[in-house]
Amino acid sequence: MERPDHEDIDVALQGRAALELALRAAEEDDTWDHQRLGLVLRAIALWGEQEATHDRALAQRVVKAVVGRLMSPSGRFGEAERQLAVHAERGLRVLGAALAPEDRALFTPLLEGKAALGTEALLLVWAAHLEALRRPLSDREQAGRVGSALAARVPTPEELSAWTRGEPWNVRAAAVDALASDPEARPLLGDALRDEHWTVRAAAIRALANDPEARPLLRDALRDEHWTVRAAAIRALAADPEARLLLRDALRDEDSDVRVAAARALANDPEGRLLLRDALRDEGSHVRAAAATALANDLDARLRLRDALRDEDGDVRAAAATALATDPEARPLLRDALCDKHWNVRAAAATALANDPEARLLLRDALQDESWSVRAAAAAALATDPKAHPLLRDALRDEDCDVRASAAAALVNDPEARPLLRDALRDEDSDVRAAAAAALATDPKAHPLLRDALRDEDCDVRAAAIRALANDPEARPLLRDALRDEDSAVRAAAAMALVNDPEARLLLTDARRDEVSDVRTAAATALANDPEARLLLRNALRDEDSDVRTAAATALANDPEARPSLRDALRVDFPHVRAAVVTALANDQEARPLLRNALRDEDSDVRAAAATALANDPEARLLLRNALRDEVHDVRAAAAAALANDLEARPLLRDALRDENDDVRAAAATALANDPEARPLLREALRDDVSYVRAAAVTALANDPEARLLLTDALRDEDSHVRASAAAALATHPDACLLLTDARRDEDWLVRATVVTALANDPEARPLLADALHDEDHDVRAAAVTALATNPEARPLLREALHDPGGLVRAAAATALATDPEARPLLVDALRDEGWLVRAAAVTALATDPEAHLLLTDALRDESSYVRRAAVTALATNPEARLLLTAALHDENVHVRETAVTALRSRSPTPGAVLSRLPVVQPALQLAGHAPAPSLALPAGPFDPQDRLARFLASPHPIHLEADLPFAEALLGALCVRLTQTTGSTFRLFGELAAPPSTLVGLPDARVVHIVRIAMDADGLARDRAVFPTHNLLEAWRIARHLQTERSVTFWLVCADLDFEDIVPPALDTPGTLTLRPPFFGFRLPRFTRSTLDPSLDVLTSPQADRAWRWVR
Repeated sequence: MERPDHEDIDVALQGRAALELALRAAEEDDTWDHQRLGLVLRAIALWGEQEATHDRALAQRVVKAVVGRLMSPSGRFGEAERQLAVHAERGLRVLGAALAPEDRALFTPLLEGKAALGTEALLLVWAAHLEALRRPLSDREQAGRVGSALAARVPTPEELSAWTRGEPWNVRAAAVDALASDPEARPLLGDALRDEHWTVRAAAIRALANDPEARPLLRDALRDEHWTVRAAAIRALAADPEARLLLRDALRDEDSDVRVAAARALANDPEGRLLLRDALRDEGSHVRAAAATALANDLDARLRLRDALRDEDGDVRAAAATALATDPEARPLLRDALCDKHWNVRAAAATALANDPEARLLLRDALQDESWSVRAAAAAALATDPKAHPLLRDALRDEDCDVRASAAAALVNDPEARPLLRDALRDEDSDVRAAAAAALATDPKAHPLLRDALRDEDCDVRAAAIRALANDPEARPLLRDALRDEDSAVRAAAAMALVNDPEARLLLTDARRDEVSDVRTAAATALANDPEARLLLRNALRDEDSDVRTAAATALANDPEARPSLRDALRVDFPHVRAAVVTALANDQEARPLLRNALRDEDSDVRAAAATALANDPEARLLLRNALRDEVHDVRAAAAAALANDLEARPLLRDALRDENDDVRAAAATALANDPEARPLLREALRDDVSYVRAAAVTALANDPEARLLLTDALRDEDSHVRASAAAALATHPDACLLLTDARRDEDWLVRATVVTALANDPEARPLLADALHDEDHDVRAAAVTALATNPEARPLLREALHDPGGLVRAAAATALATDPEARPLLVDALRDEGWLVRAAAVTALATDPEAHLLLTDALRDESSYVRRAAVTALATNPEARLLLTAALHDENVHVRETAVTALRSRSPTPGAVLSRLPVVQPALQLAGHAPAPSLALPAGPFDPQDRLARFLASPHPIHLEADLPFAEALLGALCVRLTQTTGSTFRLFGELAAPPSTLVGLPDARVVHIVRIAMDADGLARDRAVFPTHNLLEAWRIARHLQTERSVTFWLVCADLDFEDIVPPALDTPGTLTLRPPFFGFRLPRFTRSTLDPSLDVLTSPQADRAWRWVR
């Protein structure tokens, strides 16, 4: 079905007239799949009930159209009709308020339908508020449809009670699922644990999984007569320490599926490991496989896991291969497993051998395996093998789409593969296109193709393209459009990609009300740095979805006013919400007692978060030392990291170097870096089985003279990260050049790049660094360029590097040659480089060259915002460029505009006329109780002048300003106040004008532009002054859109510490328009038309548009 290209949004925002046109088009000539009627229904659902737009006649027309389609003479009730019914249900939730009880007769033909059609009929009359939802005699699919509807529209307690206790069982189970996130439904869910049908009982267990108070009931369910219920209870109790003994008993359950669930649940239970090792001999193969997976972090089980590689069952051997991925001694066996007769074993072995240099030849051979799963796993495993890149490029033409997708992902760091990856954006398979999009994120040439991919028919491709374009300023308008995509995953990706886009704030604010929790979660995360969104985020702490509450808690970490709400959430909310709250309260001194209590929380994630949050709390050290003995390794690792500066904890940390868990050992090694007595133990840790423990030990021993020989040995470690850490640790050694010579030829680019960086200040290493300029990897060459930047003798080589095929290398060369006079012609050429990073570096390098002024001016028009930003910075000290910098304040990219504001601050701003002292604003200030008396006389009328102004501001309506100029002056003064006032209990008015205006209405033929300057950026105003520019603009526009005039009158709030001479707002040529482009927030009054104005998009999307002004009494 073709996507509607956001027409539903446009119809919803254009009001009743547009809705009438769309409905008429749907009635007269719709498509076979009802797209036009679906558009009308979606627009009605988007509009909501807040506007009195939907009368009974309109509602009846829509109902007749829907019933007519669903009862078409063709008899069709396929996917298109099902989708139409879903849209109709959502639209009728809004229209139902306009329908009368007798309108139920309109649904009569539909109510005669049976099966799925009958279910939809019942849902439609229910959505329209015409009758209660009756239980259909339906199958499981239709019960799920009812459950979805119940979840989307929160039913009454009476409805919930009826549905959880009624017949049939599948409807009861659907109702239980719908109630899972409703805390008030917990008693009903508890009753459902005793339901006669096992499906309902299992659904109740899933719904109560995150309710600590339900755990005794869940433990009772471990003795349920049905294995499905017992298995569900095990999964729900996996994180319950008090249930561990019962879970261990479940490993002896008569049902193998229950034993599988128990094995998985005991993966983090140290005392259950002996039983899990025994389970490797279970008669059920899937139990043995689950036990193998659960024992992945059990060092003592490795011998048995190696034996399991010879199990008669392929799934067990595959699980064992996966579990042994970090066991160096198992690698020969894993290499043998690449020849196993079962494809899933070979695939698991390929994945497990990803970090084994000796297996690379075998993995390259596996790219020709007969099984596509093995080929795909091999492609993923070879991602860090540069020598495999040619084979991976060939794999982009594999007959199997999964192999092609895996190869595309593996080639992310191969510049030579980029043309092939661009071609892969047109692959017939959506997974391949999505993988290619993700791999091309750093390829500037691919960005136009990625923008095209935003219109791909597959939602995963669109989401991948959005993530790839997150740092592309030119794609921002398209990403904002994607916030209205029909697919929730795309909308969520767009919200995350727009995290630092001030111009997307209104749309992100609207996304906070999305019907899908993932989108609301992403929007809350994206709004974390927006001071104006803090009120919304505080409200999100009460969202019905726990993931949204988690994101809100994280986003509010720096909001002091949210701390009381966060502390409340720490006492009652779900475990993952509590963990986020603990992290958010890390810097809250008053929360320290609560955080210390959180170290005893029943949930391990909460305890780990508390350990991290309490790192700087001296009073928590005893508790943190106790946490080093926690039964969950994540908590022990967090405690080890938190105790790094606690001298009394060092003996315990030394013991932690022998912890059974590798994360704990790595954290302990890092924490003991400054402990001389721990060095012998750290030297022993250089032989740890786990590579990242060895890497942590290497870094910790960097300043240990006695460890130099061992660190030199670590340069030959089988793991590249250990070798790179060793190279960095040896950087300060007097013989570093000699010690690192062999490492310069390491097969891994990260090691070679680290060596180059380590030798940057060693004069004896210059020949090595010069040789590195010819390395096959562009990151190594770029590191060499940077390392040679201060060496005058290397300049000829650096000039050659300006022609390197790698853009990163050319950019590094441009930066390194900034002080080389002979390189100026080459740098000028670099201003035309195809890579924006190179052009930006060249602009910065030429900043001090007076002869480059004209070229830098041209760079202000570069297609890349990064280059334009560099040009603005380069021209900041050039007096002749002031007009150009002023023009940059209108750049489409917010970061360019912010840079221009910074550049223009070199001129001291002249003081202006203080807004609060101007006579024209006194009537409005009098209403707020902040002026002694109005100094502007208002015309006499039926109301007192002040009362007349107050009434208008509280309930505005279209007015012709020229009909009453004195009253118009008072209204425009009120607009100035509303643009610049604070929000909250304390009223303040900020802002200055260049000079006191003689009149705000202005002369009839003049273009009147009023600029109110507040000398702070918008974020700073919201954070420090409680002035919210976006909110104030929308609230002022709520009034201004009714003020019709025959003149040209524009108001601007400018949030920047600039001289008025440098403030040149963009032109608003169309009356009745509003713009929000920081630092400019403004609108132009509508033209006099004698008609009521439709609300604008920005007003409709304002989260506070329905609130009265705080200061109107």
